[in-house]
Amino acid sequence: MKKIFALILLATATASFAALANLQPAITAALTEELEVNEGELVLTSVRPLPKVEVPEGFPLTVKITQAPAGGLGAFMTVKYSVIVGDQSRGEHTGFFKAALLREVWVATKLCNRLAALDQVSLKRKKVDVINLRTGVWEGDKLTDDLQIIQAVPPGTVLQPRHVRRRPVVLRNQTVQAVIRHKSLLIRLPVVALEEGAPGDVIRLRNPKSFKEIQGTVVNSERVSVKFNSSAGK
Repeated sequence: MKKIFALILLATATASFAALANLQPAITAALTEELEVNEGELVLTSVRPLPKVEVPEGFPLTVKITQAPAGGLGAFMTVKYSVIVGDQSRGEHTGFFKAALLREVWVATKLCNRLAALDQVSLKRKKVDVINLRTGVWEGDKLTDDLQIIQAVPPGTVLQPRHVRRRPVVLRNQTVQAVIRHKSLLIRLPVVALEEGAPGDVIRLRNPKSFKEIQGTVVNSERVSVKFNSSAGK
């Protein structure tokens, strides 16, 4: 009887120094590292109850991803992971998670009109879930007048690369001066721009006399630079 009573006391004492682990933070940290999530905060919500794992006081809890989501980072993910307490494995488990990727990004607070300068539209930095934005978000940190909105952006929309471009200084059908350099030779001739372009853009041009199409790099609103070839000025 004394032996049984002693075992009961020992079990009670052990239980009092053990607690059920909250696996969610450990799984999130392990998956963040596994998927190399460097920008934004990964937030997981388990759609099924997580396993109950007792962790004695003073023992470290480790979660290792044994099979990452097949499709990579997504709004819904299936993850296989193992749980280790101290140096003892507590089994491999499969988790089903709803995920969010929180990032501080530019969000339109009012309608942004097409071709408006970026410093003239209503944008605000907000932390939102961007996990479904496969084309990414616009990374700029300065709203300047040399950038513009390509298309109308409704309120509440996260600004993406497809929404923004550098403001073109050369417009389609505009006549500009093409400058062609070859050694000490400098040729200047008027050409017609066949497309818009910002400084540094390579655009198509046409010689109005020969109707030959060439390419040039936009320098400013009046000039483009054209690489020399034997027929460039013809």
